[in-house]
Amino acid sequence: MLRWIESKRENMGKCFTISAEAGHSIEEAENCYDGFLECPKCPYSNVIEFKVKGDDQKRIKKLLKNQKGAVIIEMAVMMPLIIILLALFVDVGFWLWQANKLQTASNASSQAGAYYLPNEAEAEQRAYYIAQRNGYESESVIIDIENNIITVTIYEAGYSFFSGMLTDSPPLLKGEASYSGQ
Repeated sequence: MLRWIESKRENMGKCFTISAEAGHSIEEAENCYDGFLECPKCPYSNVIEFKVKGDDQKRIKKLLKNQKGAVIIEMAVMMPLIIILLALFVDVGFWLWQANKLQTASNASSQAGAYYLPNEAEAEQRAYYIAQRNGYESESVIIDIENNIITVTIYEAGYSFFSGMLTDSPPLLKGEASYSGQ
């Protein structure tokens, strides 16, 4: 038969009740038998019960209180996510830089072509020339001239550093500008 002995363990708002075999003193109960129950009267406690004896009980208590290595586990979970986000930021930043470069080239090409309007052949030739000087071949440049307005559209596939691992095709980037002739 077990009887309940209140221990002198009252610290940090938690009080413990120790169950012990009949006839054991508090010291013997703490060292010997049947574990600890946190007091249900204490508003800050959760009930935890240990059903082990001696050294095993001490090791389990010590293990539950020990928080060494918790950061390593958290980092092991979070580090892949952080690396994926960083790789995505690098790719998106490079795509924005490429799109800005495309827009600048299409602005320059359409402005140069607009200078030669209403002569459409000369305007188209000049727009292609400026696009090539900016590093874009004629296959990726589309020039449309209507009503004395030249529109230059340049397409380029976005370069993927890391997102190629996630998708089969890179994004198609576009720069487009229109200017009217004199």
